[in-house]
Amino acid sequence: MRLLLIFLAGLFLGSACKKEHNSNEPVTPLPNAWVGPQQHGWGKCKRDGVAWEGSGSWTYVYSDSSKISLGFQTFDMDTMLIEQMGLFLIPLQEGKHVLHAYSGDFSKTGASYWVGYYDETDASYKIDESRNNYMWIDSYDPVKKTVKGRFQAYFSREESNLFNYPEAVAFEDGEFEVSIHQ
Repeated sequence: MRLLLIFLAGLFLGSACKKEHNSNEPVTPLPNAWVGPQQHGWGKCKRDGVAWEGSGSWTYVYSDSSKISLGFQTFDMDTMLIEQMGLFLIPLQEGKHVLHAYSGDFSKTGASYWVGYYDETDASYKIDESRNNYMWIDSYDPVKKTVKGRFQAYFSREESNLFNYPEAVAFEDGEFEVSIHQ
């Protein structure tokens, strides 16, 4: 019981410690982290005009095997997760799929991006719906369970807790080749 109270107090204090950012504060650069083992594939693009690459994989959406979610991650040298971009509720069919900001509606394709350390999110971003956001499946091999395609996503910052990360992040000229992560 005592351990539970300590945990809950720490959770409360941690969630209450959100830093206010002022316009004079320098912008913290996004991480230039290790791409990771790429065991299930890769994703690469230009992130804000600079080459970026991450480990990738895909999974079936739990409640609907006709849809998939893809994830692209980078890590620190101790293999702790540093950032992740997720594309979700993508129909498992070739062609272009528009990406929307997540609103709790599980009927629309979407994307999100976050920066943090392992299980603590420092900055979270949502799709900027005023821009042209898409994911294009070029091919799907049902035997090898591989998906190849392209993507473009523009994000706006929802929150940034410890550091003053950029207000917007652009992932352009993206391509990927991933296999299922079971």
